[in-house]
Amino acid sequence: MLGAEQGDALALDVDDKDAAESTDIRARALLAKAVSAMWDSESELSVIHPELSLAPQRIAVRALDEALQLVRVSLRPSRRPTNP
Repeated sequence: MLGAEQGDALALDVDDKDAAESTDIRARALLAKAVSAMWDSESELSVIHPELSLAPQRIAVRALDEALQLVRVSLRPSRRPTNP
């Protein structure tokens, strides 16, 4: 995402229905949405409108929460530990 300023960031195709069904692609699209919302929030903060920056911040938090729920991994030991 940080590479977007230099033009070498990856483009996310969020309109492709087949790709959107993939958890990884969907999570990346949500992360892109969160970054976009935070840029909107930063724009409002830079012109000293903190109250207007709250809505984009909330959008970003919801997108991040949803993306993190998609990629949660639960680790289970494959065998019992030898040393307790």
